[in-house]
Amino acid sequence: MSTAVGPDAASTPRRSVIKTTDCFATFVTCVVITLILNARSIGRAIESNNPASSINVREELVPRSAQDQNKRCDSVIFLHVGKNGGTTVDKFFQTYGRSFAPKRCCGHKNILGRLPASEANSTTCYVTLVRDPIERWVSGYLSRFRSGCPAHCNRRPDEEWVWSEFPTPNHLAEAFSSSNISVKARSLQANRRIVHLRKTFAHYLPDLEAHVDKLIYVGKTCTLDEDLLPLALAVANVQRSVSSKTVRAAVKSFHSRAGLDRQHENDVKALEYISPLARENLKLLLREDFAVLKSLKEHGLILTVNISAACEKAHKFSTPNAVQKEDWLDFIEHNYSRYRANLMKMLSKS
Repeated sequence: MSTAVGPDAASTPRRSVIKTTDCFATFVTCVVITLILNARSIGRAIESNNPASSINVREELVPRSAQDQNKRCDSVIFLHVGKNGGTTVDKFFQTYGRSFAPKRCCGHKNILGRLPASEANSTTCYVTLVRDPIERWVSGYLSRFRSGCPAHCNRRPDEEWVWSEFPTPNHLAEAFSSSNISVKARSLQANRRIVHLRKTFAHYLPDLEAHVDKLIYVGKTCTLDEDLLPLALAVANVQRSVSSKTVRAAVKSFHSRAGLDRQHENDVKALEYISPLARENLKLLLREDFAVLKSLKEHGLILTVNISAACEKAHKFSTPNAVQKEDWLDFIEHNYSRYRANLMKMLSKS
């Protein structure tokens, strides 16, 4: 007995096969298109080594939402905040990065938004570094305590009274809240006397909200080994005639110079001790600096206000937190006088 097969029974499987084939063809088409687009992206990345290509630093390396700001810059300035890694950056641009060095490099004269009248209508952008404000303050004290030695020995007689009355950063910072009105007044006078203590982040980045859109890169001092490359790329991108390959080669060559990044390193860690009282006093004294960091974070230029924690996470420890009170007291009692005498002897020969 034969079984009749109607037209519907024969055509239903055929329609299913057609639909499956169509879906597979669509899938293959999508894969091919994706591969083509990826190939074009790779090609554009390769072309970035061409001097005529631009380097979109912010997209690749900087945590900020306004990705096209660097396209509006006609020049760039490095803001060299004292005791903030700026000497290393200056050295880089004066040696291996001369072909794409920022405008008016180098030194401490540049301030955010402060331009000569002749450049009032220019679109000048800025790059800089940040550091934990308390760590930077301690470093500033010790730099002048050593009279800038060994890199820039420069003794200033008008600073000598500071070291006599406040022999360590901790002595000075604790005196800010002294119940003795005279001691407190002298401590604030000492803070104004030392240039690296007086000129803080708030000094170099005044009216930040009005000019924050001109900042195209902000790195961290504690991770400068890694951050020098994106900073250099940000500077070179403004000029557009320098390839990323050239910048990367310059940074690599610079890093090969052993010891250059540590020319300002403090040679006596015990002097970096800061007590809980001193730390609270410094938080109050440097409140405008912490406000600068907060604003930078709000605008996406840094990822956290707690720079010390970020440095510790990157295994770049914040040294004032690491020094113990016992080490500080032991150094003061047994080694301070001899260390100071040797330093004076070295200065007399410089």
